[in-house]
Amino acid sequence: MKRDDRILLLQALDDELSAAERELLAARLAAEPELRRARDRLAGIRAAVRNTRRPRFEPGFTDRVMAGLAPAVRRPLRSASNALAFQFRRLAPAALALIAALLAYNLSAELVRQSALEAALGLQPVTVETAYETGAYDVAGLDALTLDGVAP
Repeated sequence: MKRDDRILLLQALDDELSAAERELLAARLAAEPELRRARDRLAGIRAAVRNTRRPRFEPGFTDRVMAGLAPAVRRPLRSASNALAFQFRRLAPAALALIAALLAYNLSAELVRQSALEAALGLQPVTVETAYETGAYDVAGLDALTLDGVAP
């Protein structure tokens, strides 16, 4: 069923159609059995919803629910995430001090030969010589690849 047909049927069920639209819909309903089935289905759904019983709560329902929730609100949650947060707060200053010490050591020891960023991160300088010395291996790991194609 097309969206326009569905809207037209819903408007007809709500009695929101003009006289011309009602005549058009009546003609289409007479000619199209599928549209009649859709109208009957929508009318059945609407009647079922209209006839459903709505739940009613006794007086004091909100107070009883809130009283039942009060003990859970008062006690702190004990979970793994709370334990990790507690440990993080205790270990974070020591971790930051260690990072600062390593950063200072790397900068003081390697600043002469490489950039400050490479030295701060403790990266090895990348040159043709260091790449040749460490050796590059093929995917199978069988033969060393060199610049001239001859194994060392």
